[in-house]
Amino acid sequence: MDYSYLIDEQKIVYSTLKNMIEKGHVPHAFIFYGDKSTSKVPMTKYFIKMIYAKELNLEIDSDPVFKRIDDDSSTNIYWIRKDKKTTISTDLVKDYMKESYSKSLEDGPRFYIFEDADDMNINASNAILKFVEEPIDDIYIIFLVENLSKLLDTIISRCVLLSFKPLNKDNVYKKLLDKGYEEEVLKVITSYAQNEDEIEEIFTNNNMLRLFSLSSDMFRENFESRGSIILYINDNYNLITESNKTQDFFLSLVILYLKDVLNTTISISYEPLFRSEKDRIKRISTLFKRDDISSYLKELIDIKTNINSGKPFNFHLYLDDLFLRMELAARK
Repeated sequence: MDYSYLIDEQKIVYSTLKNMIEKGHVPHAFIFYGDKSTSKVPMTKYFIKMIYAKELNLEIDSDPVFKRIDDDSSTNIYWIRKDKKTTISTDLVKDYMKESYSKSLEDGPRFYIFEDADDMNINASNAILKFVEEPIDDIYIIFLVENLSKLLDTIISRCVLLSFKPLNKDNVYKKLLDKGYEEEVLKVITSYAQNEDEIEEIFTNNNMLRLFSLSSDMFRENFESRGSIILYINDNYNLITESNKTQDFFLSLVILYLKDVLNTTISISYEPLFRSEKDRIKRISTLFKRDDISSYLKELIDIKTNINSGKPFNFHLYLDDLFLRMELAARK
């Protein structure tokens, strides 16, 4: 996988890590912090590749070991992630601490990457502190966080802190546009995605692209043709609910479309994100009161929050109820 874009996107982080590796002075614990849109995960993988290239005297991507880093199949690299319903548990941390003393199954150093480390409870944080305080040769720990203030001060003081700049979506958009991606679809997906890899992943997933079409077709078929939005959603329900990711993506597209509708009610000169839908969006904007559109947006955002929290709730029922009210309002 090509991570070269990170050299420009995160110049300070990249140059700092590169210099440490070249000088042979790489600390055993790091904190990569920045908002969700930043490329902390890709940079972590690139960092690991650079270390492996140095220690095993290899060119990056010249050996199967680098492919295993890309696809998370290396037995030397542990991604510790929270469950959707809970935070990283104390028992999980202790299990990995015990494992760190065992013999490695393949050549090269081992890495323990704690994602969403700022969302751990105090007991797990204290268990990790012991892990950080007692470094083991050829073992590196990386914490990926958004909110640095949620980490224990005692953990922060023992790690190298590297701040990640927010993603420059305009630069990503221009870069991917040069690769030949469809302009309007790219513009919308760039507004949704958190990083360049996610954008390209969506473009290679036919179901995700079908959801893109569905989100605008839904408005055309039901608010202009006077069909039933609920029946239309039910016909495509399996596609929408294939995974939490597809649900989140679909809702995000509907939110972006409705934001275009809302902004059109505010300014007649507004240029929508869905450019090819401009005339239709203007017509749809006349069907709703501005306050109602704002209310629909808030409810859609609440549904997205529920999906991502992992809490049980009836997605189908919430969606049907919301779209039924939208149908009725549009026909008044």
